[in-house]
Amino acid sequence: MNLTVTVLQIVAPVFLLASIGFVWVKVGLEYRIQFVTQLAMTLSLPCLIFVSLMQTRIAPEALTALSLASVMAYALISLAFLALVKLLRLEGRTYTAPLIFGNTGNLGLPLALFAFGDEGLSYAI
Repeated sequence: MNLTVTVLQIVAPVFLLASIGFVWVKVGLEYRIQFVTQLAMTLSLPCLIFVSLMQTRIAPEALTALSLASVMAYALISLAFLALVKLLRLEGRTYTAPLIFGNTGNLGLPLALFAFGDEGLSYAI
């Protein structure tokens, strides 16, 4: 039960924001996707990354361990999805990249913040 409450506390803000966007569009209010995307990618995300990197104090050993773990995880995921694409006889050029490189920025950064606080966001960035 405690684990369920913890997970809900982490993912609830993400689902809440997604629900607000869904209701916004269903009500018929204007939602300019191009403007929101451009604002997020050219202003908001770079500001978040800059501020997080300026305020972060990460030990070199932790950064090394995190970097190696990330490379290993991507290598294992790449091998697994390459094998799956071959096994299912799918077009590799179409399926491989989207399977390997998920939406870890837009979804992963808020989840890291909600799950692990400012320190977790620093490591995620």
